[in-house]
Amino acid sequence: MKVDPLGRNGGFWFRACFRAGVLVYRWFIAPFARDRWRPYDPAWLLGLAQQQWPEKIRLHQALSACTRASGDVPYLHFVSARRANQAGAEWQFERNLHLEHPAYGDLVLDILKDGRVGGVEFLGLLLADGHRADADLRPAQQAVAPAAR
Repeated sequence: MKVDPLGRNGGFWFRACFRAGVLVYRWFIAPFARDRWRPYDPAWLLGLAQQQWPEKIRLHQALSACTRASGDVPYLHFVSARRANQAGAEWQFERNLHLEHPAYGDLVLDILKDGRVGGVEFLGLLLADGHRADADLRPAQQAVAPAAR
């Protein structure tokens, strides 16, 4: 049996380093990266919702209130998801609503119990079904302003 010096064939050191990297990410990087709030312009989402769900006035109001965002495409948060669905948490999930974008594909809005939009998931991009994998993300990414330094 040929032995890989880096242990990529399931060796102890490879597994140990991989697990250490995952722990560092979970404990030290992810908690701070997910709540970096930036100004956000929801006009493109609001227009899409008004076309596809014209009767949902409360959804239009909730989308127009999404003026700050955290995260990046393929998932943007408009409400902090820390301790989601636990007592006292800001994020209390109720249901999903779907929108269809011509370039991004299926968009999934997370609607919270108080009627706010918690976030949007670019499901069409996550599934990467052909032309959507190479979709021009500039409109969605430009809506999120660069983080303040």
